[in-house]
Amino acid sequence: MTLNGLCEMAARLADRSDEFVKTIDKNGNSVYQGEARILFRLFRDAINEAYGEIARAGLMPGRFLPVTMPEGGELNLDEVAPQAAALQGVWSNDRARQYAHRFVSRFTVRVPEAKPGEQILLHIHEIPAPLVAETDEPIFSEAAAEPMIYVSLAIARLWQAERRLAAAQTWMNEYYRLLRGVRSTAGHAAARRFPRPWFR
Repeated sequence: MTLNGLCEMAARLADRSDEFVKTIDKNGNSVYQGEARILFRLFRDAINEAYGEIARAGLMPGRFLPVTMPEGGELNLDEVAPQAAALQGVWSNDRARQYAHRFVSRFTVRVPEAKPGEQILLHIHEIPAPLVAETDEPIFSEAAAEPMIYVSLAIARLWQAERRLAAAQTWMNEYYRLLRGVRSTAGHAAARRFPRPWFR
């Protein structure tokens, strides 16, 4: 289901279908304007919030990211892979050998076996990019993360914005109930996250 489809579903369940309609602009394009544009932005932000939360709950897609080992044997993951949520391993370029690695700080990894200038592969689980365009779709299947997860948080955020907190709480409870039902496809990745920062 596209971002626009999720927003329309949220508007329908929140009884805002009459306000959430596209109008023709001066160029002849069908776009959201005025109150409908405000609703679209509110729904979009809430859907992206749920999208990131679903990814952190265990549906993080994994991929191998090729990087060149810098001088000193330390990689700054914040620069190399800004969307990374978990580092699963460091491999040789041909994936024949896994290197031992150690976290120096929260986003700095030391790989003593890799030589400077050597091409290595980082096996990371990453949080997907947010949905922006109306035709963007979540990368997760509807079987793994049903659309009502996104919609329930969007409706809850709408009611919170309008100070209807009792209605918002009902939809937040539904959101958390559905979020608990997300089936993990990342395997044991949930147990292997980046180290937490020191408590001060």
